[in-house]
Amino acid sequence: MRNSRYALMEAILEIYGALLRVHLQRAFGIAPAAATRLIAAYREAHPDAITFNTVEKRYMKGNAFQLSELAKFNVTPQTFYDAACVMAGEPIVLIDSRIN
Repeated sequence: MRNSRYALMEAILEIYGALLRVHLQRAFGIAPAAATRLIAAYREAHPDAITFNTVEKRYMKGNAFQLSELAKFNVTPQTFYDAACVMAGEPIVLIDSRIN
């Protein structure tokens, strides 16, 4: 299950360029603390793949970012994201001026 969660994180970063905890909360129905733990686990498994932008308060692609988890599913980031939205029953990333 963690691989699919990591893959969604990579898909969101690839498509939108940023990841917020609320994206994971919407996608998986988890609490903010659980979303934080999931991001921390991803960062531990993939050092330097994502960084936290303290000014914009969001996670961004790091120097070592790759679609390593998403590649295991052999689909495009958009296809994976769209499927996740169907499973979540709502859009995961709401488009506005802050990409929330």
